[in-house]
Amino acid sequence: MPPRRPPPRRRPLWRLSPPARRVAVAAAVAAAALAATTAGGVWCWRWWRSRPAAAAGVASAPPQEGRQRPNCQHRLSRAALGEAAALAVGYLLRAQLPDGPFVYERDWRNGAVSDEDSAVRQAGAAWGLGLATHAATAAGGGGRALAAAAAAGLAASASTAAAAAADAGAPGGAGGTAGAAPPRGALPAAATTAAAAVTALDWWAAHSAAAADGSTRWVAFPGDGVGSLGAVALVALAHVELLRSGVVTQVATVGRLGGTLGQYLAFLVAARQPNGVGFHSSYDPDSGVPSGDASPYYDGEALLALVKAAKYLGVTHRRRNTAYAAEGLVHAYAYAASADGAAAGLAPRARPIGCAVDAVLGRLTAWQHQLHAVLLALRYWAQD
Repeated sequence: MPPRRPPPRRRPLWRLSPPARRVAVAAAVAAAALAATTAGGVWCWRWWRSRPAAAAGVASAPPQEGRQRPNCQHRLSRAALGEAAALAVGYLLRAQLPDGPFVYERDWRNGAVSDEDSAVRQAGAAWGLGLATHAATAAGGGGRALAAAAAAGLAASASTAAAAAADAGAPGGAGGTAGAAPPRGALPAAATTAAAAVTALDWWAAHSAAAADGSTRWVAFPGDGVGSLGAVALVALAHVELLRSGVVTQVATVGRLGGTLGQYLAFLVAARQPNGVGFHSSYDPDSGVPSGDASPYYDGEALLALVKAAKYLGVTHRRRNTAYAAEGLVHAYAYAASADGAAAGLAPRARPIGCAVDAVLGRLTAWQHQLHAVLLALRYWAQD
């Protein structure tokens, strides 16, 4: 058997003749191009499989229940959000005092009620009742999800409002106008939250002041030497959500609430900064004269109240269509993921916008548990 020859040694590229060198370089470039093309094809296939609705030719539509969400870090469960909303609204009903305001702070260890209070947070609680009333009656996902959560017993509990009041000394019922609150965690009826909201708003009307000509109205919270514009905006928002729900049908009540809402909105417009950028954050509770620098919180609340009043009730005071960041981004995502958004070149931005909404609502509904964020996520963003 002849001896086995060793394999030929490959010459380095720089030792090849010029023609052979060109052939080697061309082969290397072709191999690199083939690898890049294959990787790009795999990426394009994956994108095509998970493309937004706009790429599939879906017509432009507002945010709606059941829309496919981008694959982000958080996944907001419809069942968990329904339970959270029911628990939050039930707590507000149990925490409401007979004349309308709410227990501001309670020590969960011993049940002691704090002497502190906050106009802005009291107003926010009234807004929560207005939001809950509208969500329970909305044709969209909010009302259905709340009802489904209650039907499934996700928020069921044997504790009643009367038992909670007897145990911790907490006031029960909905401002003394709607009877006892439902069991802790059970879904409150829209009529119950509406009655509680009316009681709260009547309390705010009694603790407010109006201009001599009746054109504007502002909050005069007991004990506050300086008024907070955010409190006025939140009280206005509570009016908007309650009135748009359609639950309150008494002509006298609707007329009374509509009149005070118009005064609150006119005050917000009058509180704008002279340069038109932002609002004064405070005012004199006796005269209603605005003062102070702009506040990002109060500016957002004021703009949200003005925009929602214009959109849902036809009360126009301002042409700028701005609202809280999360609520605005929900609609921005819907447009970017639509056919119109794709035609405008916004399809690549749908996922970043959607993930931003997902992250914001995930935080707000998890550790901060804002009722506004919970109901917003439940209506537009929840997944089954």
